[in-house]
Amino acid sequence: MNLYLKVFLAMSVPFAAMTGFIVSKDAGVAGGIATGIAGGAAFGALASIILVTLHNHAIARLPFPPEDKNNSVKQMKSIFVDWDYETAFTRCGQVITDYGCRQIQPDPGHGTIISKSKMDLFAALQAIGMRVIEHEPGHCEIQIVSRPKMPTTLLDYGKNLKNVEELARRLRKYDEQDQD
Repeated sequence: MNLYLKVFLAMSVPFAAMTGFIVSKDAGVAGGIATGIAGGAAFGALASIILVTLHNHAIARLPFPPEDKNNSVKQMKSIFVDWDYETAFTRCGQVITDYGCRQIQPDPGHGTIISKSKMDLFAALQAIGMRVIEHEPGHCEIQIVSRPKMPTTLLDYGKNLKNVEELARRLRKYDEQDQD
């Protein structure tokens, strides 16, 4: 579903219901329904245009290649490194801690680290996960996922994209240092 439509529905339906309920006391049920629908549609349209435009502008301003940018609040990226499994898992933990996230559930047996970020002004908590997959000895794939902790989040203003790209950049930096 289009992001504008999702935000429109999320904003207009509650506004329409509340407006209709309040106006129906004075104008009757028919007047309340008509006023609620008109007010909800106007408010939802205006809010969705403003919020989604700000979201798109925030993503466009991020200093990452255009092919890595999308509007989704769930961001994923895979990178390949020339490390053994233990080194890759340890470095993933270091990178997450250095990035300022708190590890909630590190699981070396399955190669997963689940953490959460700190709350900031533009986005609520994000769940950040890393998974290490060893394809052959000395070669691992690291999958990085960042998504909002609250499943109802529609806009994150590029915060999850920034998390994924920054963690991937830090892991690549470690990999480049090892190759030198």
